Amino acid sequence: MKTEIQKEVKEELKLWENLKSHVKKNMVGKTLTAPIESEINSMVDERKNYIKNLQ
Repeated sequence: MKTEIQKEVKEELKLWENLKSHVKKNMVGKTLTAPIESEINSMVDERKNYIKNLQ
């Protein structure tokens, strides 16, 4: 069960990191970039901490 949850969270983390990369590449200079990046960074950090705490 624990490893399955860890696997799902890692997959979700990968999606958030892909979104973060997309935002950096395609939204440079746009008004909402900073708040969006901040939210994405929070989600990435949350997933990383969750994975770390499961181990």
